[in-house]
Amino acid sequence: MIKSVNHFFLIYLFLCLFGIIFETSGFHEQSATVWDKLYFNFYGVSEHGFSLPSFLYYCIVYIGIIYLFQVHLSIILTERIYYQLIRYRSLPRWFWAIIKPFMFRLISLLILLFCITIGVGILEGKSLEFSLTVVDGSSAGMLIYHFFVNGFFQMMNYILIVFLMLWVWNKSEHGLLILAVLIVTSLPILNAKCCFHLD
Repeated sequence: MIKSVNHFFLIYLFLCLFGIIFETSGFHEQSATVWDKLYFNFYGVSEHGFSLPSFLYYCIVYIGIIYLFQVHLSIILTERIYYQLIRYRSLPRWFWAIIKPFMFRLISLLILLFCITIGVGILEGKSLEFSLTVVDGSSAGMLIYHFFVNGFFQMMNYILIVFLMLWVWNKSEHGLLILAVLIVTSLPILNAKCCFHLD
């Protein structure tokens, strides 16, 4: 089972790399700097700029890693839970032992995606000038902050939601259901009209 999780992770990384190289937003020509490329690659969606490929890539990056966590957690809860509870002797220590490595993996993932995006942008001949030219009133520094800080907390929020669902019901189907709900509620029409502000 662990090998299948590793295979899923390799497929996930390949899809992330594919989306960075072949920019899914459809605004490839508009990006003049590597920071513009970073913005368009991980833009996600809004009511003003929705494209299906960009939305699907957003789901792969931000929901895909949560799915991998869910698979990993399902293995722990069904095969190793009693051994680990005996080993860590308290639920808070057990919880921290599971979450802490995944937090580091999320940070490593964001750094990797950031470096690959900047590297691909340089290879495409985009400027390294520290400015964001495609969004008025914003800056490259603000973009980097949102990419790392908001990206990390967004994925941690999803992880905690999935953890609670699996802990209460202990069925992977419920985890998949919550992932589907997260995907649907991040659609711009629901975000704008139903106040599901997940971005």
